[in-house]
Amino acid sequence: MDSEAPTKDRILRALGAFGLTAVTGLLGLGCWVAARESLLWLMRAISDNRYAVGAVDKFGFIVFALVWLGLVYGSGHFYQKAVASNRLGRTFARVTAVQAVFVVVALVVYTVSRWFFAASLTG
Repeated sequence: MDSEAPTKDRILRALGAFGLTAVTGLLGLGCWVAARESLLWLMRAISDNRYAVGAVDKFGFIVFALVWLGLVYGSGHFYQKAVASNRLGRTFARVTAVQAVFVVVALVVYTVSRWFFAASLTG
């Protein structure tokens, strides 16, 4: 019985790490959308060339997809290491805080870009 308890505990922790990786991936999708919209509005504010905006949109989509994939795999690795050292909650909080800061920065860029775009249309 005693030998089974650590095994069950280890399995539950590994499942918890996997679940938190999925949550991080879902939150990362929000970062992806915020970054893409920010990039689009930034390009609209600084460029009149609609083809450049489209090209940057498509290239940005690919770059943000690769960053998101790296985030998911990297966070999964960090969470698995955190399970071994009993720091899963702290690691998840740090990764989530980084994502929150990223979203805030992306929304600030989005807001400023829209403001500059609106100002360029009025005069």
